Amino acid sequence: MQFEARYGARKKGNWPSLSPSQDPKKPSEKDLFVSPLDPQCTQRFAFKQDGTISPTAPDDGAAMETIARLGLNDGELVALRERAIRGALYPCKRWLTPKETRKLLRELKKDATDLDQGHSIRLRPFCFAIEQAVERRVRKLEGFPAQK
Repeated sequence: MQFEARYGARKKGNWPSLSPSQDPKKPSEKDLFVSPLDPQCTQRFAFKQDGTISPTAPDDGAAMETIARLGLNDGELVALRERAIRGALYPCKRWLTPKETRKLLRELKKDATDLDQGHSIRLRPFCFAIEQAVERRVRKLEGFPAQK
């Protein structure tokens, strides 16, 4: 029995091709791929509390194509993301206090900064999705409207 990847690098296979587009009116495949190595990668995606992902900008065709090609809204992956977000905000069956929530946000932002500066660090699974959820929670606790 062959393992069929439902999401991620295995699902995308050899996409994107590095070859230029044959049609000058169409973008090349590499222009439709948001690489996780791109420093702006995390800003191009929005993670919801339910674990789903969408482009931050509704007209970001590359983000939409990347989500589709990598199967980033696959049910199993969405469920894993949602559990990670819930586990971070609601550990031991209780909501984090405002102080704990702000501390978690500082830790997540420090990890992201360390990573951006080239430091070798160990990221928690789904840290970028968790960071967005924690930011929304902090804004809610502080009485500010949520940002998209």
